[in-house]
Amino acid sequence: MSKRRIKKLCFVTGDLSFGGAERVVTTLANCFAATGIEVTIFCIGRTQPKIDYSLAPEVKVIIIHGAAGIFGKLSQLWRLRRTVKEFHPDSIIAFMDYINIQVIISCYGLGIPVTISVRSNPALATSLSTIITRFLYKFADSAVFQTKEQRDFYVACKKRKDAIILNPVDISKIDATKRENKGCHIVTVGRLVSAKNYQLLLRAFHLISEDFPEAKLAFWGEGGQRGELERISAELGLEKRVWFAGVTDDVFEQIASARMFVMTSVSEGLPNALIEAMCLGVPCISTRFLGGGAEMLIQGGVNGLLVPSGDCEALADAMKRLLSDDKLAENLGENAKMLREKVDPVKIMDEWLDLLEEIMR
Repeated sequence: MSKRRIKKLCFVTGDLSFGGAERVVTTLANCFAATGIEVTIFCIGRTQPKIDYSLAPEVKVIIIHGAAGIFGKLSQLWRLRRTVKEFHPDSIIAFMDYINIQVIISCYGLGIPVTISVRSNPALATSLSTIITRFLYKFADSAVFQTKEQRDFYVACKKRKDAIILNPVDISKIDATKRENKGCHIVTVGRLVSAKNYQLLLRAFHLISEDFPEAKLAFWGEGGQRGELERISAELGLEKRVWFAGVTDDVFEQIASARMFVMTSVSEGLPNALIEAMCLGVPCISTRFLGGGAEMLIQGGVNGLLVPSGDCEALADAMKRLLSDDKLAENLGENAKMLREKVDPVKIMDEWLDLLEEIMR
């Protein structure tokens, strides 16, 4: 890697609790810090932030609390502006739509380049939110998207540089995780929320349950829909075969032990759980969710299987194929591991640095 001009960077996010964007922030921060870049993460969430991911000792975290109400928020944004000005990084990276907007407003006119990161499917935003983001995003110096669909949604402008960059995955942890298929174990990972459409997974699993009596299904994650999903599981008579396992620190080991990984989302950005499962060599099935992320990662029939969003029978058929065809499952898993080269943190960090240095004034 040639000598970089970036010496100081700051990230702005809500907090660092379990979540896809939070994991990307911490992975990137650790990578940047390992090269000698001074990295600071500003947390401007509404509540006391949690730090659920490991950060390098060199990475600083600054919490900027905000009181309730409009005046509390304005005070918080003023303090963010003042603190960023004192730190005076070479570049600012904002994560998540609601953070992007606040950073663009609070750091406008500082003379420090601002890069926003779009992490969700913007087509699902409200009309007001779309108007606000489409207007304010023009004032960012650069924008990082996860998919072509996200990039195309926002009107580019002459000032802003746009890039599509995949999420980094800690390949060292992937390599250290032994792939050990423990039979007919089906796994999914994510927050138990409506966008994940886990009801579909439960109903598809019910369709194959008689043909594969040894198969079991594990949900890793927590969320507001847990009670509803447990109720559906009981109605389908699956209580003894479905496990709502909660949150775990060894998610790689849990995925690696499965026969397959299944994602049933209605909408996503670029899901870390699917990327990690593929890198671990686990055969994967995903719906063609809104946002285009599944098609970016999976070539149907080559390194995974794709099914129409919301199609219970198609999902059940795909699960049957992987449970009954060992050779297909093995080939898909082996081919999926090739994704490692594209999401290696060093490669992803270089793509970010290329963009950040392009917009340096």
